[in-house]
Amino acid sequence: MLRRALVIGVTVISVLLMLAAMVLPNQADPESSGLFASDALDLYFRLAFGLLVAGLATVGLLVAMRRPDHPIGWLFLTAALLTSYSIFGGGLGVLVGRDDGEPSFGVLVLLSISTWTFSLAIGILAFIVPLVFPTRRLLPPRWRVLAWISVVAWGLATIQVASRVGSSEGAPWMINPFGIAALTPIFDVIDPLLAVTALPALGAIVTSVVIRYRRAGLVES
Repeated sequence: MLRRALVIGVTVISVLLMLAAMVLPNQADPESSGLFASDALDLYFRLAFGLLVAGLATVGLLVAMRRPDHPIGWLFLTAALLTSYSIFGGGLGVLVGRDDGEPSFGVLVLLSISTWTFSLAIGILAFIVPLVFPTRRLLPPRWRVLAWISVVAWGLATIQVASRVGSSEGAPWMINPFGIAALTPIFDVIDPLLAVTALPALGAIVTSVVIRYRRAGLVES
């Protein structure tokens, strides 16, 4: 019962955050009216992410309800929640940016978190899901090493975004409340390492999907 409530709750929160993200930019523009009163590019952007969240939440809901022991459903639900919150933060940032006053610390915290949640969602969908789909088990031990490398690399990339000192580009008022100046030299060193690691890791993960498909039985394929 608790698990069912959790699944439904995460799905509902994801949808509500996405709807709020669609409405907030209109509140920032007093001349706009209607849910999608915006320029074409912004409209396509919000619709695309709305469909992404809806798809992730729907698949995650169905899989998690029918197969709660399988990680795919929970991974999709988590990605939907992280993505919707990231887009919500973008809409909130547009609204706050029109105010001449300084945003409160609580608002800065909400906005700062939204700058790295989408990075986590990408890591889940691009690096974790392919390694456990569809059997929920990793391939032999060497692939587990790849899984750990991918998780650590994406985790470091997320920490880097979350802990950077300074303000966001185009939003000088948005000072990162979680910025740690002492980590800046470390970030400067690991930046190129992460860039070099990401593409080979992604290529290896795609290879693992191909290998799993070639070895799959009738049910899996």
